[in-house]
Amino acid sequence: MSRILELYLYLKEIEDNKIIDEVLGLVNLIDKADKKIKSLSGGMKQRLSVCQTLLNDPKIILLDEPTAGLDPRERIRLKNILGQLAKNKIIIVSTHIISDMENLADKIILLKNGEVIACKKPNDLIGEVKKYFYEAIINVEELKDFKTNQITHIQPIASGYRIKFISKKMETYQLCNDISLEDVYLYYYGNDD
Repeated sequence: MSRILELYLYLKEIEDNKIIDEVLGLVNLIDKADKKIKSLSGGMKQRLSVCQTLLNDPKIILLDEPTAGLDPRERIRLKNILGQLAKNKIIIVSTHIISDMENLADKIILLKNGEVIACKKPNDLIGEVKKYFYEAIINVEELKDFKTNQITHIQPIASGYRIKFISKKMETYQLCNDISLEDVYLYYYGNDD
């Protein structure tokens, strides 16, 4: 693995090889330095790609779907690394796994058909759409009454189902207090096929 990083150093015209140990240490791969890339797990390969990015100490890092295909432990590890790096770098992440940005992003930009439809802090995005999310406890027969609403969560319970749904009209049901960035995503993109 360190051999490929040496190649990247050469291609980036960086002469200081000490940086390899620094970046491998940062992403907790120092003990894997002599391993072949094909022997690494998906998470390790993702962390290696972060290493490659950090070799020339960029001020801006652009990542496309960095947590895609990772198990929960590796996703958390990579998010922690990005959180550390965000202290002195600008990190731009393109992702559909919006829950990964919940505690990481200072600002979220939502794009639709090439247009910016929102650019806000995560809590502001949640606060903006919260008024459209309701929850109800219903039975199976009542489920058909919700076909015009976008149901975002169904949980079976003893008396039927607890559902969370989006409605832009005033409902007699209780507003839902438990809104996440995934709900925001569903609000903006849920009906897109």
